[in-house]
Amino acid sequence: MAWKRVLFALSRSLVAVALALMLVPGAGAKTRFKVLYNFTGGNDGGAPTNSALVQDRSGNLYGTAGGGAAGWGVVYKLAPPGKSGKRTETVLHSFGYSKE
Repeated sequence: MAWKRVLFALSRSLVAVALALMLVPGAGAKTRFKVLYNFTGGNDGGAPTNSALVQDRSGNLYGTAGGGAAGWGVVYKLAPPGKSGKRTETVLHSFGYSKE
């Protein structure tokens, strides 16, 4: 019977901690976002997809976006910031319809 009391007390404590964490938004942590590149909606692509970016050892970021030259999406690379402090985008592949 003693183990039931211990288990009950432990579960009550865990519920109290979970409720406290839910009531404290972010628990003091501040999330900051930074715009890395503004897509124009032209050949460089439109809105980025909801997939994660992949980073290589050189600091290049790779991702996908909708739009592009044919409107079917692009795969792009964002180079690390240069002297201007901005990243530059290179379209690696623009998807399009092919009759082949």
